[in-house]
Amino acid sequence: MKINKSQKKFIKANYKYLTAKEPAEKTGLTEKEINDHFKKEGMREKLAALDVGNIFKPTSISEIRDFLIENFGTILLLTITTFLVFANSLLGQFVSDDIGGYRDHPSVREPILSPNNFYSQMIFYRIMFRIFNLDPVPLHLSSLLIHIAAVILTFILISAIFGKRIGVISSLLFATHPVNSEAVAWISSLNYLINGAVFGITSLLYILYRNSLNKKYLLFSLGFFSFSVFFTTIPWIITIPPLLLIIDQFFLEKKFSFKKVLTISLFVIPIALFWVLKAGWISDRVIQVKSSRENPYSNTPYIAGAAYTVEKSLELLVFPRDLTLYHEGEIIEKTYLYFMYFVTGSLLFLSVILVRKGRKVSGLILFFIVSLGPALSPIHVAWYAAERYIYIGSIAFTALLAMIFLKLEEISGRRNTALILTGILVFAYSVRTIMRNAEWQTPKKLWLATDRVSPRSPKVHNNLGDIYSQEGNLQKSAEEFSKAILLSPEYTDAIHNLGVTYIKAQRYDLAKQALLRVVQIDPYMAPAWVKLGALEFGEGNNDKAIEYFENALKADPNNQDAKKLLERILTPKLQ
Repeated sequence: MKINKSQKKFIKANYKYLTAKEPAEKTGLTEKEINDHFKKEGMREKLAALDVGNIFKPTSISEIRDFLIENFGTILLLTITTFLVFANSLLGQFVSDDIGGYRDHPSVREPILSPNNFYSQMIFYRIMFRIFNLDPVPLHLSSLLIHIAAVILTFILISAIFGKRIGVISSLLFATHPVNSEAVAWISSLNYLINGAVFGITSLLYILYRNSLNKKYLLFSLGFFSFSVFFTTIPWIITIPPLLLIIDQFFLEKKFSFKKVLTISLFVIPIALFWVLKAGWISDRVIQVKSSRENPYSNTPYIAGAAYTVEKSLELLVFPRDLTLYHEGEIIEKTYLYFMYFVTGSLLFLSVILVRKGRKVSGLILFFIVSLGPALSPIHVAWYAAERYIYIGSIAFTALLAMIFLKLEEISGRRNTALILTGILVFAYSVRTIMRNAEWQTPKKLWLATDRVSPRSPKVHNNLGDIYSQEGNLQKSAEEFSKAILLSPEYTDAIHNLGVTYIKAQRYDLAKQALLRVVQIDPYMAPAWVKLGALEFGEGNNDKAIEYFENALKADPNNQDAKKLLERILTPKLQ
């Protein structure tokens, strides 16, 4: 039977997504006729190069289970590779926010189900504290295991959208990419790993619904997502509904479907409820970000900030060399500013013009940009750039790299081209990631590494000052605090710490100058008033000491140090 024009048109439009049996049923042709047409037109050869002709299309959880069993070797490879690359992160101590957020946090020591700070990360911390006390190794191991789970979820998800070869390459690159070291090696980044796992599970359940049209999977996906929104309280979880929309409209659909948009809109409901119920928490976060005296938000135009976020995030993915906890203090020349505008504009332009002929590439570009949502928000709930922010977005980047590698293989005609390129990049990524993990092992290593990349960050020098103070190197400590103040003259934490350093060095006049400067900038900084009072009390100036302690109690009525010292002065007078 000769294939007519309409049948050829249908086959051409759908051959990437269907087996020979499916178009045969749709067109009335036999499978042999379909396969002969594939062979004649070279369609299967193209599919073999890109491996999109064998897209894994699961319709049930049991099919995902079978897929994992069939690909046990790949799962083992991903697990072992990820574990080996991040094994040295297990040696890490408590650094940066880990100290206040876990080691010294009073809520960690409360009952596991205490309503105070009742959210997933704190509950997890309480459990770990009861079992392991202050041992950081189990916390690091937990982060690594969640990352391994996210890698496996990425393999399944990308295989279900783009095909198994792209899934393998993408998940290997995602597993080892150096930009993800911050999320895995830093205990305080646990929420970003959890968010990645929530995204993977929610997306897979939604894909099961789309492939099977079984509404129970839609309910599972929506229910799991809703539970995660309220239980995890992760701000970045708000990016998942728009990311689902991109998956649906750019990867699963061949053209825009308003009906599917309405379905995705169901996922916005728990987000809206979360914002209403947690309005106070969100406003506190906005104040925390914007009120910091060393932050750049007060004088940075929104468009410039958004362009910086997109360009810097892409730069970190393409060239993961200058990795740092604080992406700040950088002097932005006009040339670089225009370059940021060009890169951001080019990505948006490509995402538009590729909608028809490169829909999936267009979707990956949009996926990357949307994954940065909170950092792009005009309401500042996040900093402009951070490596942990790119955790989910790196999935889109690695999927695009996999597509490029396979395209190069098709062009070259060499079957192992993609494998060789992947091996080279995985090796390079692994070496850089292992090096970066080592920088997270101790506070001193972290801040020295951060100083090398971000020498103009006031917070880096403030933290280095703390390190040298703990080591007893008061001269070096004062130098670092002074550098922080030079970069940010109203950085009260650094000025206060400089005053404390002068007290330790018994340079009391300089200590008073620093502490008086603190309360001049921020009269509500009670610890500075207490130290000023203690200095005056030590010199016998009781009236001045009383004044300072009373100011401390005005700033913080519950300050126990001020109460005790004030009582110590007043008690003899009463007697």
